[in-house]
Amino acid sequence: MAGRDPYKPFENTKVKWVKPKSEVGAPLLAARVAEEFTFRRPAALVFLGNADASNCCAANYERIVFMDKKVLKLTKTVLTLRIDRSTVDAKTLERYGVKKNKPAIVVTDCEGEVVKLFNTCVNARDVAKAMISSIKVSKRKQSLAKKVQGYLGKAEKLLAEPKIHEATLLFRKVLNVKGAPAAGYERSNRVIKELHAEGQRRFDEAKAVDSPTRRFDQLIALRHDFVLYEGLIKPIRAEIVKLEEGEKTKDLIYVHKGMREIGRALAIKDGKRRRTILREVRFKWKGTEASERAAELLEE
Repeated sequence: MAGRDPYKPFENTKVKWVKPKSEVGAPLLAARVAEEFTFRRPAALVFLGNADASNCCAANYERIVFMDKKVLKLTKTVLTLRIDRSTVDAKTLERYGVKKNKPAIVVTDCEGEVVKLFNTCVNARDVAKAMISSIKVSKRKQSLAKKVQGYLGKAEKLLAEPKIHEATLLFRKVLNVKGAPAAGYERSNRVIKELHAEGQRRFDEAKAVDSPTRRFDQLIALRHDFVLYEGLIKPIRAEIVKLEEGEKTKDLIYVHKGMREIGRALAIKDGKRRRTILREVRFKWKGTEASERAAELLEE
């Protein structure tokens, strides 16, 4: 930079800078609303200050990085905002990882998520690479948004039935979609945490039920609904085993399980399959009420 005029912050006129308070610029600095599928343009936010005249990094950003042909070409797709740091609140600076007394370049994607933060001198190639990455990330997020929203919609309907196990499978499916919008991850994580808390509440209620058979039925339902919740499924299974093997409850639960199988058989429309289950009950629970009931139904 020898032989050039002294650097003056905000001197670069080569870029068509978007004004931070404009209709286009304001949304780029706004905090994203959690769980909302709203998209904006990917952006390169350049945080400068009037006191940066002697800062070599600030000069590097304006005189080298944003004078580079490739970077300038990318600004046609990636919106560029040049922001006076003194006008930005501390919360916004913290969100981007920017220090109040230090210039920085923040490259964001279509959800306003930080793709790359530069707060030291940097070459144009690395900034261009980050801008290209933000474009790719943004395209992927937007292309996956419909798919993720479809999973979430189906999951919410299943919860309303309620079919917790089936809904959880879909919420976890969202979490496994690589490169999906952050909104999908946030919503899935929130609901899974809420369901875990609901499962714990129901488990505590089930343990307090006096009737062993009613307690068993509630625990079996919990085992189905919360089999994917590691923190819950182990104690649920342990309580079931206690009823199945306890001296005072094992005989009662054994017969009850036979009666449950009869109930399962009666719910099946396929007559052949229904009779197969009834025959199994008659044989397996021989000498019990369940076996006698199965025999009666087979004779009808």
